[in-house]
Parts: sequence; C-alpha cells; structure tokens
Amino acid sequence: METGVAVGAEGGGPREPTLTDLAGILQAYMGQQEIREARLKEDAARQEQCFKALQHQFQLLQMEVQARTSPVAAPSLVQPGPDSDDDSQQAQASFPQQTI
Repeated sequence: METGVAVGAEGGGPREPTLTDLAGILQAYMGQQEIREARLKEDAARQEQCFKALQHQFQLLQMEVQARTSPVAAPSLVQPGPDSDDDSQQAQASFPQQTI
C-alpha cells in the first residue's frame, strides 16, 4: 500500500511510524536539502559572476560618457609656456572663428 501511511501487521488502521521510519524520512529530507543548497550555491556564484561583468560594463560606460561629456580645457585655463608671447594668437589657433 503506497499511500504514505504505514499499516499495522494486523491489517488494521494506520500505525505510528517507527524510529527507523522517522530516521529514513529525515535522511531523505536532509539529502534533498543538500541538493537544494548546492543548487542555490551554484546559482549564487553564477549571479555573482553576472553581476561583476555587468558592473565592469557599467564602469566602462561611465568612463566613455565622462570622456565624451567632459569639457575640453579652455585656453584661459591653459597656462602659456615660457616661449609664448601672444595669448590671443594661441586662443585663435585653439578656437577658429566659425562662419554662420
């Protein structure tokens, strides 16, 4: 009889599980828990790897956005070298006049 309830030897009603039955149930449960725990560890490791890859990609994206959006140093902020005499010529060379 495979209903999950132990039947007594007399064929009467259900009997109480024995210590051996309980030990078997507990061992089966512990085995299932070990399998479940191993699967969860694998999933956690896989998620950690994906997270690190995503974090790296985000850092690369941040660097690219920063490189594209950071302003170019203005000529007034650039200190002229010791051999440059005329700052206006240097400014004109850096920012040519645009015609509209």
